[in-house]
Amino acid sequence: MDYGVFASLVTEDQVAKVVRGFEAAIMASFATDQARLPVVSTRELRITHAEMKRRTEMCMRMFKELRGDLKWGVDRILDRLPAFLRCELDGIPWKPDDRTIWTPEGDTR
Repeated sequence: MDYGVFASLVTEDQVAKVVRGFEAAIMASFATDQARLPVVSTRELRITHAEMKRRTEMCMRMFKELRGDLKWGVDRILDRLPAFLRCELDGIPWKPDDRTIWTPEGDTR
């Protein structure tokens, strides 16, 4: 992953927000993985450094596509990132919508 390209897609004051968004999406994906273990299982999901890195790189790749290629805003990306990451992990193709108008998930206005 070219971190220079990633850095060019966000302003300095957005970096912390994006990192927190990546962390939230990744931790939610691990929580889903843990919940999918059989109820009778006594084992816990082991989170390895390699798996954290793999999921972080997935997030960075998706962010680059959504921000760089599709010109999505940071908030829109971070709102959809958990769902897109889950699709990617499950081997399900994900396709970003091409609407020009966006409202955050859960917005009932």
